[in-house]
Formats: sequence, C-alpha cells, structure tokens
Amino acid sequence: MSDTPIKFKAILSPIQSSIKISGDGNGARVMFDVPETELINALELLACRNVVLNVTVEVARRSEVVSSFDDLISAIEVPDIDFNVV
Repeated sequence: MSDTPIKFKAILSPIQSSIKISGDGNGARVMFDVPETELINALELLACRNVVLNVTVEVARRSEVVSSFDDLISAIEVPDIDFNVV
C-alpha cells in the first residue's frame, strides 16, 4: 500500500440503493460505478481492505453532469495511444 492517493473517475450508481443508511447505527454504504478506462486505478483499493480511509469527493467538472454510466464513459478524456511498435 502506497502513500500516493488513489484517483479514478466514477459516478454514484444510478440506483436507489447507491447510498444505503444502516438501520442499526453502523453508518452507510456508498456504491460507485467505475468505467473500464478507470478500472486499473480503482483496483488499487483492494490493497486497502481493513484499513481506515479518509475519503474526499471532488466533482470533476461542475458544468458536466452525467445521468448514466454511458454518459460517464463518453465524458472521460482518454489519452491517445500510439500502438506503433519499433
């Protein structure tokens, strides 16, 4: 586990249960949808099991609101990759 922050783009799952409040006072559970292009970064969370996290949410662009997972994928800027092998 690194001290480098784990960063990836995601949206709150567009389902009613994306934020679940515990009925017995144990807090809440939050679910995010992560597109394939961001998956490698999000998978770094696996190294954080059983570790207390400080969570900060930053809106990527306030002018850009997405209403679906497909909109999120379209909104993410994917860098051009040169596949020419020398």
